[in-house]
Amino acid sequence: GCGRSEAAPPHAAVDGRIVDLGRVGIPVGSADVSVLATLTTAGFVPVVASIGLGADGRLFNVNADTFAGHVAARLGARRLVIAGTTPGVLDEAGATIPVVDVDGAARLIGGGTATAGMIAKLRACTDALAGGVGDVLIVNGGDAATLEAAAADGAPPGTTRLVPATAAAGRA
Repeated sequence: GCGRSEAAPPHAAVDGRIVDLGRVGIPVGSADVSVLATLTTAGFVPVVASIGLGADGRLFNVNADTFAGHVAARLGARRLVIAGTTPGVLDEAGATIPVVDVDGAARLIGGGTATAGMIAKLRACTDALAGGVGDVLIVNGGDAATLEAAAADGAPPGTTRLVPATAAAGRA
């Protein structure tokens, strides 16, 4: 029951058309993560496909980052590590931004700096923070050492940590 989902709402395309996303789903709050909690407490690392299940039995394709953020929040995870194809969130010049608060994430999305898959990653991360996940990182998934360090110890150099708006303000 951890993959309970519903159909994603229609999407506004760049040209203004409204597009029905069909079998694309979004996770719902009634997801039961008790099996995952049991497995992680016992020291297992469950691998979960991001296939959602609707109340009517329909299957949905759920974005893996979105699903990971949702499950992390439902589990009360200490840390969420999102692996991408870049070394974290990049600024306009292509440099990794070490810390991004939720307001900064919204500005990156709204301003067009974050595009495509990074938008889903940033939204998943901000949702996970809002759901109580304490440490949220975006790292280069192609670098095994960085990925392992992020999972075990937190944000290694060259990665991005997402923080609540109040936490970032306190760092200034």
